[in-house]
Amino acid sequence: MENLSRDFNDPNVALSTLQENHEWFTNICRHCPGNVFIDQNLQPAWQNWLARHPNQQLRQAIARNPSLLPDTITLLARDDNANIRSSLASNPSTSSDLLHHLATDPSRNVRLGVAGHPHAPAEALICLATDHDWAIRSRVACHMSTPIEVLVNLAKDTDERVRRYVAEHPNIPLEVVLQLLDNSDKLVRQAAAQYPKLPMDLLEELATSPDYFLRSGVASNPQTSAELLIQLSYDEDTGILDDVAKHPNTPVEVLVWLASRSYKYDTVHLQIAKNRKTPSDVLAQLAHHTCTGVLYEVRQNPNASKETREIAFENYKTNLPPDFMT
Repeated sequence: MENLSRDFNDPNVALSTLQENHEWFTNICRHCPGNVFIDQNLQPAWQNWLARHPNQQLRQAIARNPSLLPDTITLLARDDNANIRSSLASNPSTSSDLLHHLATDPSRNVRLGVAGHPHAPAEALICLATDHDWAIRSRVACHMSTPIEVLVNLAKDTDERVRRYVAEHPNIPLEVVLQLLDNSDKLVRQAAAQYPKLPMDLLEELATSPDYFLRSGVASNPQTSAELLIQLSYDEDTGILDDVAKHPNTPVEVLVWLASRSYKYDTVHLQIAKNRKTPSDVLAQLAHHTCTGVLYEVRQNPNASKETREIAFENYKTNLPPDFMT
């Protein structure tokens, strides 16, 4: 393997050598881990030979290599196999012009790769924004290079999953988010309520909404104030209390109060155990919990004392299912 790695990096290896010893080199390559072709800085002769190789797995492996030369990329882009073109569409070295070209590829997976490529040009994203496949439009809705006018159009998409990703995009205009707060889909409304640039008076209004998903969005919004989180800590829905318990702005006294209460489900205590603001005495209390998830998180919390972690570990073992280790 070390010799082969040196061959990959040897500029003196000629294409004619690889072609004349095709079967021998092919047999070696077939026994190599796939990451060898992805990670190695392949010399031009190797790139040329592998890009033309009749074995699909070898061509697909090299198509993921970020050190490919432009000529090799062009060659692979014309490959009849969609899997090779799909790998190329996800390659960080693929040029913007080629990504634009691949945006019209007949293969769904190729177009999906372009839509998720971090360097996809705006022209390609504009093209893919009208794709018939919702997953491709969703990736466009997530992409940081998607033009605002495209996001505005996608906010009216027929698929609620696409609209949800639009609501989560940091570049979406506020007026569009306000429209999505009234969307027919509950998760779109929830995502819109999490928009960090919502005015504080609107957050206060949404926090009293009868709509659970709007309140949940407020409870998860990174800009929600401590005062509003205190108000939401009295919510009757456990899901809202989960969001309050894990919010970084939740005051310590609220965490202490929530930890002292009992719930039908263990999720609130689980979030309190994970919260890095939870004080050591509350973690000591939670170390006697019967939920293994809570006990695990107590042990992971840096605020827990050594004694608390030891107690949590013993109770963790006690509360494991009898057949867990069998």
